[in-house]
Amino acid sequence: IDICLVSAHAPGDHHDRKDRLTFWHSLERGIRQLPWRTSLFIGIDANGHVGRDSSGGIGRCGEEDWTENGYALQSMVESIELIALNTQSNCLDTGWTWQKRDAEARHRIDYLLIRSRDFDRITNNFGVVSWPELEKQGVAIDHRPVGCCYSPKTLPERNWDRQAMSMPTMYSRRLLDKAFEAYTIDVDNQFRSVQSEVD
Repeated sequence: IDICLVSAHAPGDHHDRKDRLTFWHSLERGIRQLPWRTSLFIGIDANGHVGRDSSGGIGRCGEEDWTENGYALQSMVESIELIALNTQSNCLDTGWTWQKRDAEARHRIDYLLIRSRDFDRITNNFGVVSWPELEKQGVAIDHRPVGCCYSPKTLPERNWDRQAMSMPTMYSRRLLDKAFEAYTIDVDNQFRSVQSEVD
């Protein structure tokens, strides 16, 4: 299985605009360096809102007003052919992912991104995952996780020549054994030398 997991946290609106643009540029550049065959999951706190008039990999599920980080997220998603799962019509819960501690403000700013070509491998697009056991205990949750079920594409098995592989392994094991034996003898000799000086 060839999968890369990425966790990212975008600077918020209170950060300098240059820092925000640098973040999005660096993230996109890093993703582009991955092989296209690699399946990709990006969990990102984008600190950005996307609206219903979305396009490309951003779905139309949501009631937010656009923010600058929202536009930057959309630009990256379209540029490198990603899909934001928790904005899609097949998502079970496209609701808020972040709230103020007093729960007076709630927004969707966290997203789960995958390559668009892997969208048909998503067997369940849960969107926001609620934790009722924590809510019952009165634990304050400011972010809610986003999740899905994925059926990975497995790489074909390779028919390795076991004998050819075992020879170098055995050879390197012998070298390690000899090195350890030489080290042990050397330590023993040094110990005897120090002991004779003390006596």
